[in-house]
Amino acid sequence: MVVAMARSKYPRNKLLQAARLSALPGATIAEACKRYGVGKSALARVKKELHGARPSMDDVLLAALTDHGNDRSGTLPKSYASLASWMDYIDHDGCTPQVAEARVRSLAERGFIEIEGSRWTLRVTWPSDAEPAP
Repeated sequence: MVVAMARSKYPRNKLLQAARLSALPGATIAEACKRYGVGKSALARVKKELHGARPSMDDVLLAALTDHGNDRSGTLPKSYASLASWMDYIDHDGCTPQVAEARVRSLAERGFIEIEGSRWTLRVTWPSDAEPAP
């Protein structure tokens, strides 16, 4: 079922980014509204339309690497243990440091980030401002 969205004074792409950011563990609705310059009511409508904007594991991993989108580049973890622990806390999937590192490498293989030596650089708009697939 397609829900028609009411016109908003806020750019659609900013509402989508705010909705996705606010759905991440550790991010708040107020933080997302402030960062993207959107109103809480408009954000609530978009989140309802997106059925909560549940983040993917890629989103959770990118949130960890980018400090919830505040960083566009950084240093890869020396140890993936804390990243694995956080991902396991979120998804309860038994993530290990080896799996966490493989997931980071997978982000690079799929073009989300670029890795050069011990540094990563974000290569996509994140949180995504793309419309969800039908």
